[in-house]
Amino acid sequence: MTDEANATQEQREASYKNRFPLTKRQEEILEYVKKHNKEHGFIPSIRAISLAFGKKNTSFHYTINQLCKKGLLRKTPSGAIFIPPTPDEQ
Repeated sequence: MTDEANATQEQREASYKNRFPLTKRQEEILEYVKKHNKEHGFIPSIRAISLAFGKKNTSFHYTINQLCKKGLLRKTPSGAIFIPPTPDEQ
C-alpha cells in the first residue's frame, strides 16, 4: 500500500470509529490483522488470529463479523477475510 492509500485507509477507519466505536477486542484484532498483512503480505485466517490470541476459533467469528459490518474488514464467499480497498484503489 502506498502512503496515500494508507492515509485513505486511516481516514476511512477514523470515520467508522467515530460512527461505530470499536471495542478493545475489535481494535486489537484489527491492528493484528493490519500488522500481519504488512509484515507477511497477506491477511491471516480466522484460525490463525484465534491462535495468536490464544482463544477458541468460534469466539473470533462474532468479532470478525462485527468488523465486517462496520466496513473495516470483508469476507469472501469462502469465508476468507480481507481489508476492503479504498475508493482510490478500486
